[in-house]
Amino acid sequence: MRRFRFRLQPILHLREYEEQEKKLALGTVTGECSRLRDQISSRDHERRRALREIPSENLADISYRVTLEEYTRRLQIEQERIGGVLEKREAQRILAAQDYGTARQKAEVLRKLREHREDAFRRDQLRAQQIVLDETARNIHLQKEVKHG
Repeated sequence: MRRFRFRLQPILHLREYEEQEKKLALGTVTGECSRLRDQISSRDHERRRALREIPSENLADISYRVTLEEYTRRLQIEQERIGGVLEKREAQRILAAQDYGTARQKAEVLRKLREHREDAFRRDQLRAQQIVLDETARNIHLQKEVKHG
């Protein structure tokens, strides 16, 4: 029995490679977005902690309050800066997701085509094998009839 051979297999390999590349790019951008969200959350948590946990001996200290205000303002500015970077990365992530979806769809079309052709090939091979078996059985039956008269 012949082996199935998909003529478009090299193109399928290229499309699967492209799909993997797009998936990796999407993963990279998604990871970066997650890291930026964590940084924003950490800055926010630190700012809230600093405001919430003022030592009792520093409650009336003006210089401590000014320093605390500057520190929390700097944390807020960093949050906003990171938020701006995050917005840009989110836009890149959306584009990367669209690119990955397109690449996946292109590869999936060829995978489905290969499956359909492979199924048709197997059906044809089974049909041909069944014909050979039927002819062999018929020939054996005819030989017995001729032999036994």
